[in-house]
Amino acid sequence: MHTPIETVIVNARVRTMDPGNPHATAVAVGHGAILAIGSVAEIRELAGSAELIDLDGAALVPGITDSHVHPLMGALDAVGADLLDAGTWDEVLAGIRREAEGKGPDEWVVGWGLLYDAFEGREIHHALIEEAAGGRPTYLKFMDFHTVLASKRALDLAGIHGPVAFSENAEVVCDAAGVPTGELREWGAIAIVDAAMPSLTHAQKLDMYHRQMREFAKVGITGIHGMDGTLETLDVLRELEASRRLITRLTMPFWFMPDMPEAEWEEYVPHRDARGRRWRGGVAKFFIDGVIDTGTAWLVEPDTMGDGLTPFWPEPEKYQRAVKRFAGAGFQCATHACGDMAVRYALDAYQLAGAAPGLRHRIEHIETLQASDLPRFAAEGVVASMQTQHMMWLDPGRRCNWTTRMGDARCDRAFPTRSL
Repeated sequence: MHTPIETVIVNARVRTMDPGNPHATAVAVGHGAILAIGSVAEIRELAGSAELIDLDGAALVPGITDSHVHPLMGALDAVGADLLDAGTWDEVLAGIRREAEGKGPDEWVVGWGLLYDAFEGREIHHALIEEAAGGRPTYLKFMDFHTVLASKRALDLAGIHGPVAFSENAEVVCDAAGVPTGELREWGAIAIVDAAMPSLTHAQKLDMYHRQMREFAKVGITGIHGMDGTLETLDVLRELEASRRLITRLTMPFWFMPDMPEAEWEEYVPHRDARGRRWRGGVAKFFIDGVIDTGTAWLVEPDTMGDGLTPFWPEPEKYQRAVKRFAGAGFQCATHACGDMAVRYALDAYQLAGAAPGLRHRIEHIETLQASDLPRFAAEGVVASMQTQHMMWLDPGRRCNWTTRMGDARCDRAFPTRSL
C-alpha cells in the first residue's frame, strides 16, 4: 500500500454498498481516500501510528452527493429570520419581529424561506410587513430564492420607484398606478436591492462558505453540484482549498444569464478543465424559465391566472446558441426548466447541439412535463435532475398556490419522478 494510512475507524457497522462484501467493521483512510475495508483485526494490523477512531458500534455509510445546491449564494442568503416553518401570516410576522428586535432604525431586517402559501390569500405587498419591521429596510427571500419581498424603505434605498425594464423575464411588480408593491421576481429585479444592502468583507464570505460546508457534512452530504459559479468563483474555491476549508467535493457550473454578450462567453471556454483537489468545473448552467409559483415558469398552455407564456431568455434562440457553443466546447450543459414548454425547449436545444463523448446534458427541476416529451430523456441521453424535495410545499388537497396555478390536469402529471 503506497499511500500512508492517516486514520483508521474501528468497531463500526460499515455499509460498503458492495454486494459482494456488504458489511465490514473497520476502515483505513489516507490522503482523502478509503484505502482498505475489513475486520477490526485486519485494519489494526495496517494502522501503524495512524489516528484511531472508535465508533463503538455506530453505522458508517458512504457520503451523499446532492446534485443541485447553491452553496455559495445560499451561504450568503440563508441568513436572518428563518421563515421556512412559518406556515401562517401571523407566524411570518412573529419571525420578522424577532429579527427586528434590538436593531437600530437604519439596520436591515433580512429573512429567508418565506412561503407563498403563508400569505393565506393576501396580495404580496410591502404594507404587510412594515409595522412588524418597525419601518426598517427589510428584505425577505422566498423559499425558492426566485422572489423577494422588499419593504418601502428598501425599495427607496435601491432607487426603485416604478416599473423597470430587464433583459430577462424579471419584474418589479407594480400596482395599477405603477407603484412598486415590494414583490421582486427573478434575479434582475432582486439584484437591484441586493446592491443597496450592506456588503460583507471577503473574509466574512469565506467564513460563511466554510460554515455552510460544515452543515452539509453534519447531514452526510460530502459532495455537491453547486449551481451558481462565475469566473471569480474559481479563485474563491482555490482560496478555500489552500486554507483547508474546502471540505466538500464540489462540481461548480458556470452560470450564464441572458444579458451576457455572446463575445463574453469565450472568456469561460478556456476554463472548462479548471479543477482542484476537491473541485472541478466543466459544466455550463442556464435558466430557460422561472418558477410556477409566480407565473414565470414557461408553459405550453397558460396557468389558471393567464401567466406562463414567457421564457426567461427574451430571445430563446440566444439560449440555443449558448448551449451549442458550450456543448461544442466539451462542457456538460444544465438547464433550469420547471415548466413543460421550458423542458421541451431545453430538450430541443440539446438535440441540436449534441454532446461530447461520455457527457450527458441535464435538465433541472422538471416540475411538469408533456407526455410526448417524457421518452425523450432516455432516448436522447438527457439526465433528469429533479428536486423532488420541492414537493414538500405542495398541498395534496390542491389548495396551495402551486396547485391552484397549475389546475387539476397538470397536477395529475406534476413531478413525474417514477415515470422518468
